[in-house]
Amino acid sequence: MMIVCIAALALGVCLALFLPIIIPAGLMPYSGIIILCTLLFLTGAVSAGLMKKLNIKIFIFGYVFAALAAAGGIYLGGKLDLDIYPVCVLLISAAIFKNCADIFRFCAGRRNN
Repeated sequence: MMIVCIAALALGVCLALFLPIIIPAGLMPYSGIIILCTLLFLTGAVSAGLMKKLNIKIFIFGYVFAALAAAGGIYLGGKLDLDIYPVCVLLISAAIFKNCADIFRFCAGRRNN
């Protein structure tokens, strides 16, 4: 399962580097949040993979749902003249750091044993 996540990451990086993708300025907040969601779910997948709890179906569904929910929240906030983007960035970044801490704890615990 971990191979699938690493292959998807490599494919995404290769596509981003070699395809001329132009994102309109109005969509930049949405693409930024989707990139943060990608980092969140990749760190979560690595953490779950290390702990032998990775379910690829839950990973894919969770990623798609979270990315759409975050982008939808930003869109709705824009329509209501609320600046929700910093809150989304803060919450997603906190979750990324939590996943990184779990990975670090796992690796540090493995070295101590």
